[in-house]
Amino acid sequence: MRLYLSDVSVSFGEKEVLKNINFEVNKNDKVAIIGRNGCGKTTLLKVITGEQDIDSSFQHNVKDKIQKTGKFEIGYLKQIAFDDDSETFENEILKVYKNILDLKSKIEVLEHSMSSGANKDVIKYDDMLRQFDIIGGYTYQKEYNTAIKKFGFSEEDKYKKLSEFSGGQRTRHIVLCQIILNNRFHLLRKGQRMRRQLIHIVFHL
Repeated sequence: MRLYLSDVSVSFGEKEVLKNINFEVNKNDKVAIIGRNGCGKTTLLKVITGEQDIDSSFQHNVKDKIQKTGKFEIGYLKQIAFDDDSETFENEILKVYKNILDLKSKIEVLEHSMSSGANKDVIKYDDMLRQFDIIGGYTYQKEYNTAIKKFGFSEEDKYKKLSEFSGGQRTRHIVLCQIILNNRFHLLRKGQRMRRQLIHIVFHL
């Protein structure tokens, strides 16, 4: 693989953020981008991922300015602020399992209706339970509790507000949620066995 930037510049209005940037990254290279706040580090990363255009005068030959060769994907962990810092650590993780929790609520409503005699739709109930099993409804709590421990968080951390965590811990939380989300995507595609294999691989790298 090879990532190559040649004479790349980016301006916002009259403010020139990046000027004539040149660098190359090859397979197994490790690169750190260091600089003061506002110097253009995030802008440079957005150029690499394609989220930020370079100056319009270079648009006609952008393929020459930014070259990516070989088969590789770029993973980009953005600077993310949580929507609600008063949310607990665990509740933020549970947002990943929205489909499971939504179905769980529907099952509970149907169970209540069936117990009162108002609804006897056993077939629908069985279908919902089957779907609940397929999407990991019986294992999701064990899944995220294991992930929490693997990422160095304690049982007590689950009940703390996000505002109580440091920047580094909040970043780990975001990575944790992304890994769980990605593994659940594979679960929906290839089933329970694949999900367990992926979790084992991720946590033992």
